Amino acid sequence: DFGDVGFRSAAFVIGDTAHITTGGEFSVGGSAPPADTVTSTNIHNNHWGYSISSNTWTRKSIFNGPKRAEAIGFVYNGKGYLLGGRVVDSVTKKATYIYDLWRYTP
Repeated sequence: DFGDVGFRSAAFVIGDTAHITTGGEFSVGGSAPPADTVTSTNIHNNHWGYSISSNTWTRKSIFNGPKRAEAIGFVYNGKGYLLGGRVVDSVTKKATYIYDLWRYTP
C-alpha cells in the first residue's frame, strides 16, 4: 500500500514496472464546467513504481511539472509520457485544462 496516489492519477508500464503518478481529488461547486470554482483540493505530484517481479512499491522522483489530475499516461519507445490534465490555480481557485507533454526516462 503506497497511500498517496490514486484517484485521477496517470499510469503507464515500462518493462516489469507499473508507474502511477500525479492525480488527487478536487471538488467543484456549481454545475461543474471545466473552469468552475474549486471548493477543495488535494492534488499532488507524487510518482510511484510497482515492480511486478518483486511485488514491491518504490517511491520515484517527484514529477517536476505542475501538480495535476486527470492526465493521460502512455509509453512510447521505452519512455513514459504524461499528457495534459487539469490544474487548480491557487489564487483564482479555478480548475483548468492544460495541454503539455512530459517525458519520464527510467
